[in-house]
Amino acid sequence: MAQVPRIRRVEPTGPITKPYSGIPVVVRLVWHDGATTTVDAHAVSWTANEVEIEWTTPWNDTRRDWIRADQVSRRWSDAG
Repeated sequence: MAQVPRIRRVEPTGPITKPYSGIPVVVRLVWHDGATTTVDAHAVSWTANEVEIEWTTPWNDTRRDWIRADQVSRRWSDAG
């Protein structure tokens, strides 16, 4: 049976924007107990206040979840 991560999720409100492909981001996940973890992810949809991320769980499962926009930052490449 697959493990389900217990992170704090939100429901999207307002118009949803979807990019052609996911945008690399760094996410601060907030777990059910208030602990936080920083993970790399892709933003696959967003509203003004929420972002749908695609990320890999600690059990190597790929998931999509909506979280608050203030938990997401753009990930910039070091190359350049």
